[in-house]
Amino acid sequence: MLKEKPKLDIKKYEDQIASLNGQIATLENENDSLMIESAVLFNQVQQYNSAIDSLNQVLDDIQEEIEQTQIVIEAKKVLNETNKNGTDSYLKALTSINESTKDAITITKTFGETIEGKLTNAFVDFFDITNKKFLEFKNLAMSVTQAVIRELVEVYVLNQL
Repeated sequence: MLKEKPKLDIKKYEDQIASLNGQIATLENENDSLMIESAVLFNQVQQYNSAIDSLNQVLDDIQEEIEQTQIVIEAKKVLNETNKNGTDSYLKALTSINESTKDAITITKTFGETIEGKLTNAFVDFFDITNKKFLEFKNLAMSVTQAVIRELVEVYVLNQL
């Protein structure tokens, strides 16, 4: 007896295989779509990373510019303070020089007027025929020297006390 071979329902298997092949094709299509989307997303991530790097560089540049601006501001503050102090010191120095110059002019003027008066008197006595000191050079020299010394002592010693 021969056993009969069971009849296989090939059509059913072929339909299942076709269905599975269809599903495989669909999955492959979805896989391809996902790969394309993944590539697009990867490109977008790279673009975003590039944009972030550019923004970080801009932020670094801005931070550096802020630091340099702060240095310039501090330098300007110091310069303004120096100018203010320098101007005040300069004005004080000029005022002091002005006062010293006025004092020196007054002293010189007084000295000159006093010496002029005493020299005039000494020369008048020297050339006065009626005076006992007529043509006595010794008296003239002594009078002039005494007048100059007295005035110098008054100017430099008495005025400074």
